[in-house]
Amino acid sequence: MVDLKQLTISKSVSYITLVRLTFLKQKQNDKECREKSSEIELHSVKHQVQNVESVDTGMKRLRYII
Repeated sequence: MVDLKQLTISKSVSYITLVRLTFLKQKQNDKECREKSSEIELHSVKHQVQNVESVDTGMKRLRYII
């Protein structure tokens, strides 16, 4: 015969485990999203720096020509 109390406890433990795993997965996803966002921001800043350097180089060439 199945012990209903034990079965209920077992189901509760399984549910709690599932909730914890879901929470941990969400934390991992959040961390990965933050890391990806940081990479995108860094990439954007690198392009902005390159653009400023290009403009600076262009201005120096223009001064030399004038």
